[in-house]
Amino acid sequence: MVTPCKRAILFGIAALVYALCAFLLTLPLPKTVAEGTETVLVLWEDGTATEESYAAVSENMTGVEEGAIVLSREGKRGTVPAGAAFSDAVRVMETGGLADLLSLRCGEISRLEQAALFRRYGKRGYYAEEYFCWNGGRVFRTQRKDFPETVLLAGKISADVLQRAGTKKLILRAEAEFSAEALIGTAVEEIEAQAPYAAEGGAVYLDTPGGRRLIAALPSVRSLTIECDFIDSGALAPCRELETLVLPPRYEGTLSDLFGKDPAGNPRRPETLQNIIGKLL
Repeated sequence: MVTPCKRAILFGIAALVYALCAFLLTLPLPKTVAEGTETVLVLWEDGTATEESYAAVSENMTGVEEGAIVLSREGKRGTVPAGAAFSDAVRVMETGGLADLLSLRCGEISRLEQAALFRRYGKRGYYAEEYFCWNGGRVFRTQRKDFPETVLLAGKISADVLQRAGTKKLILRAEAEFSAEALIGTAVEEIEAQAPYAAEGGAVYLDTPGGRRLIAALPSVRSLTIECDFIDSGALAPCRELETLVLPPRYEGTLSDLFGKDPAGNPRRPETLQNIIGKLL
């Protein structure tokens, strides 16, 4: 038998539960995503911040930088803050030597950070007499040959290697031994260089104690203004589409000095070359 006292207690408990349920319904829904995914904080350039799913961030990744994964959406730039291990990995990928690359591990790098690193560096080959590449977890020696982006870490690289790799962008590190021959017949369209090399205006220079030397020009360059103290013999041999050439005021040489000769011993000169400004012998 339920006494009036017990009935009052039960009624009070029911009312309390009802009130608690009603209160919970007024709270905002928690930010959850499907099982197996994760949410991350994205900081946008306009000062806003959003919680994004792993899939959404992956879809909008455009690059990496030390300390952050870079995103772009509807013309707006965003970043996902990353950890110290990720920053170290980016620094090694961008400036490290072969020993640094081979010792790189991603044990403390998150799944999303690993995906960002692979998105950025998975198509890059590191060359030091043979190719090495990043497989998402480490850098290792590889038989793979197709690399749209090649980093010449040290020593030489041949035009045949760059041709087979389909390299469009070449990055020269300080220890590279680079010459114009490496570009002849290749599809390289862009070069970045680490001192003492410098890449400017479609040309590659080498800074030496005696002055700046022009050592090569890109195959696809159309207009070239040479600003240096010395020009290596055959520095313009790779040029296939050159139309306008501006020589240094004190240059004293011939077209053969600039373009070299082909394997048959004939002087090289692109058929497209129409305008030469400067003195030739």
